[in-house]
Amino acid sequence: MTTHTKRPTVGMIGGGQLARMSHPAAIALDLELLVLCADMAQGAGLVVPGAVHGDPDDPDDVRSLADKSDVITLDHELVDLDLLEQLVDGGTPVRPGPHSLEAAVDKSVLRDRLQGLEVQFADHMVVKPGQQLPDLPDWPEGAVVKAARGGYDGRGVWFPESQSELSCLVGKITANGTTAIVEERLPELFEVAVMVVRRPNGEAVIYDPVRTFQRDGICVGLQAPAGLDPALESEVKGLAHSIADHLDVVGICAAEMFIHNGQPLVSEIAQRPHNSGHHTIEAATTSQFENHLRAVVDLPLGDPSLLVPAVGMANILGSSDSVAPMDLLAQATSLDPAAKVHLYGKTPRPGRKLGHVTVIDQEPEDALRRATAVANVLAGSGSPSVGETS
Repeated sequence: MTTHTKRPTVGMIGGGQLARMSHPAAIALDLELLVLCADMAQGAGLVVPGAVHGDPDDPDDVRSLADKSDVITLDHELVDLDLLEQLVDGGTPVRPGPHSLEAAVDKSVLRDRLQGLEVQFADHMVVKPGQQLPDLPDWPEGAVVKAARGGYDGRGVWFPESQSELSCLVGKITANGTTAIVEERLPELFEVAVMVVRRPNGEAVIYDPVRTFQRDGICVGLQAPAGLDPALESEVKGLAHSIADHLDVVGICAAEMFIHNGQPLVSEIAQRPHNSGHHTIEAATTSQFENHLRAVVDLPLGDPSLLVPAVGMANILGSSDSVAPMDLLAQATSLDPAAKVHLYGKTPRPGRKLGHVTVIDQEPEDALRRATAVANVLAGSGSPSVGETS
């Protein structure tokens, strides 16, 4: 009699675009993907058969997901770490683990945990609740203020124009019980991201760095290759690998860095599939979504190599007058038939990521320019091209 191994069941907390884009990879690996969705009418709730309605902030809903799953992973990091510890204590693996995940949830914890590694950050000060803002160095470009917890896609990051505005911001952040990070504002930033995928036994693969472009704290696009010289590329890949090993990450660790005066400075990390890896669906031997799932169910990892000469990815961002990208799909796809469009099934609102566009070309700048043109049509806007200013 033939016996069949039970299909592993992966429970994913959060039903956004990362869960949605993980579903095709789960199908390919014959994994059952259960997704805890707060809104079944958007994102993963629309397309994943294993989507279940529930609140990722509700302990009972999260425990119910864990009861049905062989392993738990995450669509986002805004989670209750104590609750995840309880799941682990109850016998359900959580990958990445809650202790590791804390370094992605809290930027001040990341800085503490990486002490002792050869990791550099931009010059900064950490101001905890109850502490006074100390005198700052004379930073030529001024300061950036970041909330240590809860910030993403431009939220939780401010660019004060005066000392009084800076002091007021820090006071408001710390009054709410959140640590503030006051960091030197660096001019003309060259930003890169490197993704490391790691199994429970420490086996890892590293994707080549991508150059990322930000506007108002939101990633608007990327291109690969990143254009780093070989020595610097090797350095940033080694740095990202060291961080993932030191934090004992299981799954993806996306390390975002600034290149300043030829030196990589760590900005922040994420421990989940990441915006800087969306291009891997079309452009890499193994996508970030497949490799993340392989890691969390402890399968051998796939080859992360690029299959193409160059790739560009542009995000479709909502604005105050956005229409649904689906209504503009025919116009956008006729503009560039080679562009690959991914829509997330989300209601438009300003700054919200509604989808992305990937284009393969011979040169990264050309690929990104073409992807941006299609993304701008889908956003219903005349937004500037990536690399230009608003």
